[in-house]
Amino acid sequence: MRKERHWYLFVAPALGLFLLFILYPLVWNFYLSFTKSSLIRTTWVGLFQYVRIASDRTLLNALYNTLYLTFFNLLTQLPLALLIATLLNEIKYARTPFRIIYFLPYVTSIVVAAIIWTYMFDPDEGIFNWFLRLLGFKGLLWLSHPSTSKLSVVIFNLWHWLGYQILIYLAGLQTIPPQLYEAAEMDGANSLQKFSKITIPLLKPTTVFLVITGTIGGMQTFQQIYMFGTAVGNPGRSIQTVVAYIYESGWVLQHFGIGATAAVLLFLIIMAITVVNVKFLIREK
Repeated sequence: MRKERHWYLFVAPALGLFLLFILYPLVWNFYLSFTKSSLIRTTWVGLFQYVRIASDRTLLNALYNTLYLTFFNLLTQLPLALLIATLLNEIKYARTPFRIIYFLPYVTSIVVAAIIWTYMFDPDEGIFNWFLRLLGFKGLLWLSHPSTSKLSVVIFNLWHWLGYQILIYLAGLQTIPPQLYEAAEMDGANSLQKFSKITIPLLKPTTVFLVITGTIGGMQTFQQIYMFGTAVGNPGRSIQTVVAYIYESGWVLQHFGIGATAAVLLFLIIMAITVVNVKFLIREK
């Protein structure tokens, strides 16, 4: 045992960074949620902040926006990613260039991409309205109106996340033994039957994994919201998410206790959703 002690020196830096930048902020945030704090003066108020945010319409609106965007992100991204991955899996040549092309948006900085997309969503000079007018339709206000702002964020998230999900699905497809498809063909199964009876069932673990990661990513949406409509989520707080609410409460309004309480609430929601999805995955296995 003594001979192995020196190996702990190798993990000590990583452990120290974990304690300093992850565990300590988590504990401090949990403590702040029971206080009324401006970071200069902190007063213990117990559960008062939790009672307060329970009736905060701004937070409830942010929670609704977050769940709305997360749901439609998954609804639009996963089926399209599965379809494209299935088509790519059938390609024998030049598969790698297509992987790179689809994956490029995911590795692109969200901040930089959001700035570019802000110009693309411009009602007067943006490429989206130019294309709509070319087809004879009236241009939309996109980020400038509450009725279309959420749609704009969903489209941007589809562009950003799709490549990652395609690659994960493609990896899952390549683990399916080709003998299963050959046996199905011998039994007279067509392409649709093979897809519904073999591909989809065997990709359930992959789909659950993407649902978990997509949900966590959706619940933590902030950068594009900030770039599109500031922390308030303009227009009319129509795209303000919970993380944007936390940022506004803490760093804009200096209500750090409320921001910390909302962060604890978000943590509990993400943990609950993750536990449910993991249990579903274990049950499927």
